[in-house]
Amino acid sequence: MVDKNHFKTGVLNRKAEDFLDERETILWRGIPKKFAYVLGKTIKMAPIAIVWLIFDLGFIIAAAAFGGEQIGAIWLILIPFFAIHMTPVWIWLAGLLKAAKETKTIEYVITDKRIIEFRGEPKYLASQIPLKELKDAVLERGIVDKILKVGDIHIEAKDGKRIVLFDTPNSIYMHTKILELCGTKSKTDEFYENHHACDHCGSYYDSKVSKCPNCGAPKDKSKRK
Repeated sequence: MVDKNHFKTGVLNRKAEDFLDERETILWRGIPKKFAYVLGKTIKMAPIAIVWLIFDLGFIIAAAAFGGEQIGAIWLILIPFFAIHMTPVWIWLAGLLKAAKETKTIEYVITDKRIIEFRGEPKYLASQIPLKELKDAVLERGIVDKILKVGDIHIEAKDGKRIVLFDTPNSIYMHTKILELCGTKSKTDEFYENHHACDHCGSYYDSKVSKCPNCGAPKDKSKRK
């Protein structure tokens, strides 16, 4: 859902608060973790682009080293050839720049009435789900996500609409809070019931552990979910 007011004059530099109702309160707001988001958007093509770049650079260096007196004429051929041949590298670099720019234009907001995804410059309301229409939330965390301490939270409405909070820091904590808003039980409940929530950083950890593995806070400064 795109807010039509986005296309009217006088909407530059709008804040999330400008889209809210008069008595609507923000409970949480966040943005994707930049490095994790960019990596997630470009990692699949990275191996191909890097190998392609190494191969082409090696060929260019070899041509420069052994071109001899005809190096000038060789460059007239090589420059346009490799400009086209390195297309996979240019596509990958363009993806990096695009993803990096997107991290500056994406914002997620949870209010006491709805969950909202904002995008773009100027900011516009890209999608929203009223809290009363929430159905479920699923947390996805790959190996890289766990290393970077982020996760993707897939939020589903009763009518099938979805919002994904990409590369959300402290995603385990946010996931359980969104589940509370959904008011539904899920398979992850057993996890939360047997883990502690750190008061210092909000991370969950096994109740048998004496301190938070994320920030080091001792268990006596944590609370049981």
